[in-house]
Amino acid sequence: MANATSDSAQTGTIPTGIESLDKLLGGGIPKGAIVLLAGNPGTGKTTIAAKILYEAIKRYNEPAMYISFVQSYKDFISQMNSIGMNFQELEEKGLFHYVEALTIVDEDALIAQLEEIMNMVVEKGISRIVLDSISAMLQIINNRARVREIAQNFFVSGLKPLGVISIIIAEHPYGAQVIGYGVEEFIVDAVIILRFTLEEGKLKRLIEVRKLRWAPINVAEALFHIRPGTVLTIYLPEEPVGLPEPSKVKTIGLWQSFQRLSRAGILTLLSNERCRSTMGETPRRRFERSSVQRDINEYLIRKNLGEVPAGHQILMVLLNSIGGHAQIASQLFASAVLLAQKNLKVGIVSFRSSPSAVKQKIRGLYKELNINPGDIDSNYLNRLSILSINPASFILEELMYKIQRFVEDKKLSVVIIEDLKLVFELLNKQRVLKNLYEFMLYAKRKQILSVYFMVNPTDENLLKTLQSIVDLYIEFDVQPLQIVMGESGGKHFSIIQPMTTYMYSAYGLFSLCLGLGVDKLDKAGFLVT
Repeated sequence: MANATSDSAQTGTIPTGIESLDKLLGGGIPKGAIVLLAGNPGTGKTTIAAKILYEAIKRYNEPAMYISFVQSYKDFISQMNSIGMNFQELEEKGLFHYVEALTIVDEDALIAQLEEIMNMVVEKGISRIVLDSISAMLQIINNRARVREIAQNFFVSGLKPLGVISIIIAEHPYGAQVIGYGVEEFIVDAVIILRFTLEEGKLKRLIEVRKLRWAPINVAEALFHIRPGTVLTIYLPEEPVGLPEPSKVKTIGLWQSFQRLSRAGILTLLSNERCRSTMGETPRRRFERSSVQRDINEYLIRKNLGEVPAGHQILMVLLNSIGGHAQIASQLFASAVLLAQKNLKVGIVSFRSSPSAVKQKIRGLYKELNINPGDIDSNYLNRLSILSINPASFILEELMYKIQRFVEDKKLSVVIIEDLKLVFELLNKQRVLKNLYEFMLYAKRKQILSVYFMVNPTDENLLKTLQSIVDLYIEFDVQPLQIVMGESGGKHFSIIQPMTTYMYSAYGLFSLCLGLGVDKLDKAGFLVT
């Protein structure tokens, strides 16, 4: 069990146990601090304040108290149980105390109640307290000066010297410029405002840090979400400082997987003239035809895709393509990764396909590779997770958070996102770029190989920006189908989709010609949507 005193001695603050909130507050909350948590009705003030108490009790094993002038004990317990916080269990251990103060109607009764609470704080050794809400409590008193005097005596003169952390909840009506009665802000060390707006018909929750005496305010406003289990998540920018050293990054070996796909005729390294025969002369031609160049191309593929560093961010762009090409390419890549190493867990984020459809196609592909049907589900597909999600159903930050939670919950080593263009078209382009970059930093810090597919991008500036933030950029120029007859000239033939391929990486820029065995994929049922 962590010790609150040692944490405070090292940082000056005590972590709340809510990671994103601690980042927002400069590490946590100092002993004796008074925090005003204000917000519009329904923004989650009670839930967040209770979560701070709950995590502190579990983390430090120190008693805490919740004082409510607005909610009965029964309703509070029921509400908290519904989102995964069992306060009754903590109450039975003598670590949680709930004061129901619904019957206070005048100033004398209020002062008597506060005095009783102060005695309980001392007697029980309370370390944290929530008062819900000061708005309801102070409606009993009409004199503004008297309001400030009572608040000063109870929180500043009473609780603060005892080192008790106080969370004061206040209602913040819509459009109001001041909080509560406009006097609470003068006695507190921090002011946190919760509010929400509507964005394209979807709820958007915002948390604002207006005052923070013990630390600089690095992020003044951020989006947040409340959900069962986690309860509070604040969407904060990722920072590059936590990225691992290159020497400590593991690699994922894919070369043997690509060789296996090549032997099956599914993915083939073609001669450069195969692509040029359909393209004609083009200024993008890089190399003349030669067996030496073919060997060089194979070497460069092996260097770039044979041993991929964990945490690498790869962008694959398909030109002259249709949406289905991105699905084929992403699912082929997932299949190759699953073949590569038995311990890798792979995830696909699909905006178009159901999990069952994706697994059925990969199952057919593996059968074409002569993998024992009994091994396919147990050894391969059991390591594949699929998140099917409609990006238009969420605000952007929540969409990215759902992808991040998917990665964390499934403990993925590799995540593949099928088609970024759809996200850029449906949501705000600059916000997508910002959130995508932060997700890439998160993935690099966690050493998660991430592969993003994009079909027919039309914004050249956006594409250049994406190229600059990924580790490997691969561009496929999809060419018309070709029919390749068998060597004997008989009935045997193959249908090949040539793709002129350009790779930009630490090894420089190079081009080659890849072929997709369409007939092989069709035979495996891989092309069925």
